[in-house]
Amino acid sequence: MFDLQHGVSIRFMQRRLILIFLFVFSSDANRNMTIVQQRNILALLYHSTGGDRYWNIGWPVSDLSEENNPCTWFGIECREADKQSVGDSATSDKDFFITGINLKKNNLIGFVPSEIFLLPDLRRIILSSNKIRAIGLDSSCIRNNSDTVNMQPDIKKDMHQEYMSMFEVDLNMISEVQNRVIENNDLELPSTTIVEIDLSKNNLTCYNPQSLWQYLPNLEKLDFSINDLGGTLPDFQMFQNLHTINFASTGLVGSLPSSLLNTSRSTHTEDALFTIDLISNEISGSIPLEFKDFFRLNLYLQNNKIQDIPPQVCKQLEWMNGEVGIFGCQAILCPPKTFSSVGRQTSIDSRCEKCQNEEGLSDFFGQLTCSDSLQSEDIETEETIATWSRLANARFWGYFSLFVFAFAGVFTFVGD
Repeated sequence: MFDLQHGVSIRFMQRRLILIFLFVFSSDANRNMTIVQQRNILALLYHSTGGDRYWNIGWPVSDLSEENNPCTWFGIECREADKQSVGDSATSDKDFFITGINLKKNNLIGFVPSEIFLLPDLRRIILSSNKIRAIGLDSSCIRNNSDTVNMQPDIKKDMHQEYMSMFEVDLNMISEVQNRVIENNDLELPSTTIVEIDLSKNNLTCYNPQSLWQYLPNLEKLDFSINDLGGTLPDFQMFQNLHTINFASTGLVGSLPSSLLNTSRSTHTEDALFTIDLISNEISGSIPLEFKDFFRLNLYLQNNKIQDIPPQVCKQLEWMNGEVGIFGCQAILCPPKTFSSVGRQTSIDSRCEKCQNEEGLSDFFGQLTCSDSLQSEDIETEETIATWSRLANARFWGYFSLFVFAFAGVFTFVGD
């Protein structure tokens, strides 16, 4: 069983090399891809993420007839010519292009194959709240790969087997589907249309940024929050359109890169809004002085190890949805030895409170309590906090309105 599995995984990697060759050297454009060819790529996603065994709502990938249009499948959005076509309205086997994949909370496991980026009109990939372990497969994902160069072949083989087996997917079926994809030898370069990727709340432990970014030149939104990625934060300088990144609760360490989103900032208008959410990591050091060049920025750094905020960034009045213009630096992060439930001041009623006993407290900004023992899972993301706040306010005014109407009714009755 071990040799068979290892042989399958070797063939699996060989087919991936063939696909990479096709990406680079083919002559025809991906826009000639038929809906059947696009369906084969979706079938590869299906089997790579345990669709036949684990998905809550599956796809009929075993039906290879031309009438089986993936635009009718759960979570798939398509377009026809210049109009959107989603769901049962899509009936043709040609002139349809997949534009969106939304499989949130559908119990996907395994890995997302890089072939998904071949889809020529794909714009959004929403795979949040699943159990995905990796994006693509390459040697960088094998544990401690940098230390395996001088290992004995049998040890490397054992590590490779352990790595491949952790995905709990059918490699034989994946190889079979890859053959169908390879047969489409008119494939050229990966898609350049993707603007949003959401892989938040998964089990991601591996992704190779440099190999991933090449597929995404037009990316605008990237959400990898609540995963176990580790490492340091990239500066994303290769992107011109990226304005929203969320790496909250991903185990990031190190300092903030001073060049973060520099290229994207230079190509946007001055009043463009940027959002950087890095809540609940191990990021240390100072907020870079270069960040003052962002005119409008929502920068969420609560529950990290930030040790300094340059006074210049506290003069950016439009930061944090204009809250810096009202509350100053505390709208970015509470000062050391103070705290608030969200790690910063968001209103008159949510001030940064001074800790009663400062002895032994850390000198970090943005603390949520006066204890150093708070874990990352104890904090809700800024978006969730804001949502609950809005709901609470709406509920208050709803009850208040009912009270006013009831009170007015009493006086009307007495007057009669």
